[in-house]
Amino acid sequence: MSRLGFDEKGFMRVHLYILKNQANKLFSKLGFTQQYINNNLVHTINGEYCKLTFISAFNGFVIETAENITNATNNLYEDSDVISLENGTETFFDDLEQTLRNYYLL
Repeated sequence: MSRLGFDEKGFMRVHLYILKNQANKLFSKLGFTQQYINNNLVHTINGEYCKLTFISAFNGFVIETAENITNATNNLYEDSDVISLENGTETFFDDLEQTLRNYYLL
């Protein structure tokens, strides 16, 4: 147990929650709008719908993309890119921003 009362899994959940909130702010900063679809926060720009999901096997977040509202509503997302946490959080946010700029802000 840590001083805050979290076991290792609890600490990881809190850390991932903080990272995801910061990533959501980055989406907004870059001009994405946010809405909830099926209780999932989805970022929208240029008619595409993106959500960010943590995949423990990759130790990173995957950007999942739906091409339209119908696919997003039906949870038909395609995995687009994996943004790894292996090289630290600063690199993660740099990589996330670069990926968003390269693929969604053209």
